[in-house]
Amino acid sequence: MNKYALLVLLAAICYGCDGPGRTAQPTTASAKTPDSLGVTIGSLCELMGYDSVRLKGHALVWGLPGTGSGECPPFVKEYLGQHIQKLQSRGFIPEQYANMTAEQIISSHSTAVVSVSGTVPAGAPKGSRFDVDVHIPWSTQTTSLQGGRLLLTELQQVVSGLSGRLLAGRSSAFALGPLFINPFPLSADSSKLADPRRAVILGGGRTSISRQIQLSLLDPDSSIAQQIQKRINSRFKPPDGKKVADAANRSVININVPKLYRERYHHFLQLLLGLYLQDSAAFQELKLRELSEMANREGADYEAIALTWEAIGRNALKDLEAGYRVIKGKKAFYAARAALELEDKKAIDALIKMAEDEHHPSRERAMRTLARAAGDVRGGACLSRLLNSPNTRVRLLAYSGLRHSRNRRVRTIVLPYEFQLDSISTTGESLICVWAICDTLGSSPRDKGEPRIIVFGRNLYCRRNVFFETQEKTVTINSRAGDDKLTISRKTGRGDYITIQSSRAVEDLILAMARPLHPKDKKQKAGAGLTFSQIIGILHQLCERRVIPARFILLRKPEDIYQS
Repeated sequence: MNKYALLVLLAAICYGCDGPGRTAQPTTASAKTPDSLGVTIGSLCELMGYDSVRLKGHALVWGLPGTGSGECPPFVKEYLGQHIQKLQSRGFIPEQYANMTAEQIISSHSTAVVSVSGTVPAGAPKGSRFDVDVHIPWSTQTTSLQGGRLLLTELQQVVSGLSGRLLAGRSSAFALGPLFINPFPLSADSSKLADPRRAVILGGGRTSISRQIQLSLLDPDSSIAQQIQKRINSRFKPPDGKKVADAANRSVININVPKLYRERYHHFLQLLLGLYLQDSAAFQELKLRELSEMANREGADYEAIALTWEAIGRNALKDLEAGYRVIKGKKAFYAARAALELEDKKAIDALIKMAEDEHHPSRERAMRTLARAAGDVRGGACLSRLLNSPNTRVRLLAYSGLRHSRNRRVRTIVLPYEFQLDSISTTGESLICVWAICDTLGSSPRDKGEPRIIVFGRNLYCRRNVFFETQEKTVTINSRAGDDKLTISRKTGRGDYITIQSSRAVEDLILAMARPLHPKDKKQKAGAGLTFSQIIGILHQLCERRVIPARFILLRKPEDIYQS
């Protein structure tokens, strides 16, 4: 099946959803008549190398409080022994294991041998992040992976149909980082918790190679292949001068995703396949008239129309400005979105009006588009105002855009175990939001894909007269009616308890739970040394019991924003 139709569907993911829409179908113009109006690259080619890839590896979790074991099949132990020796030679072994042999490290009760797997998204370039699953598939005395971290692990491609056997050769990704164990009950009517021997590393995988994307001509022809290559390179001209399309032959063209689109390569491929082979001024004028007529029809496929406007390029700006000048309706949004993609900054004002109009049919789409212009003073000011909206989805979209642009309204604190705390002073309903969405590329220097806790509110405090105990009875939090402080007690791996105090401010409580038990800097306060998964489990229960007067939200996938 021609994949252009499938890629157009991705636009709903890239830009958000106002509801179901029709999928634009590629033109059926013949590849033998390249001068026919309407011939697109997507009607002549299909994508190759655009599939997700399953990866797997064997690894070691370290830093456990005596709950691990070295039991595993002999071939796994042999592989890990060689891998650990390689890491030791490069200085990649944690300090606490520096004077131990590979055999001693594997046999330690502070480590556990595990299997690691993950799926690299289709077309992902080098450096893309993905979530990693960690579990123990064989019989072992390991009781829990809570508090552990994955040692640097090489991942290899799984051969389809061969029972998960690894593909021989170099690794194509690596994984490491703190483990996340689901702290929530498995169902609403059960108190049973998830298996502590299964975990996820949020954004813990990272690709080490870029996967080659190619266009395969449906009807191989050297002349057509050259025309396609020339058309792509004339439309997309990266500043570094590197060709987007190269090494063309009669049947295959190699595609290099430009850096400008690296964070949105799905969108780039949509544009590429929607590109018309012709680019004469007369053809573009005719096509723009056709698009204008189509956009005014009832039930118009705006996603496909907007993609075509953008593919035509800056020659479409005059028509687009006329389209978004009247703010009402979906057509205005799609015209403004395409114009902004073509660097028309005037479109920001139109998008602001749509984002602030709670009745506009494309309000949330406008916000998602505006988020990419949050660095603009006007766009940032609009999103800042929307942080106080009574609509939770609107607040989350505004936050996402402001954080991406490093806006000062979002105050970020980096915590141990590679997660972060974001604090936003807002009016309206108080929220404790757990952002566990994997940001595949680390979209900004400030945002490297780490999970985070977001506190929406102003002067958010725990209530007085508190007594709380976790289900495993390992952590207690309490205060009497007249106390200004919270007392936090945690059972350590040795069986004794450590006790610390915190103010009743929710932000201070999170910091106290996250700080390490034994900080390296003696000037820093000791904390409870709890992991990200332990902390969010506690926050969830404190919100449920109204100890914290806030609503708790967990965001695990991008679409969860629209269900909040």
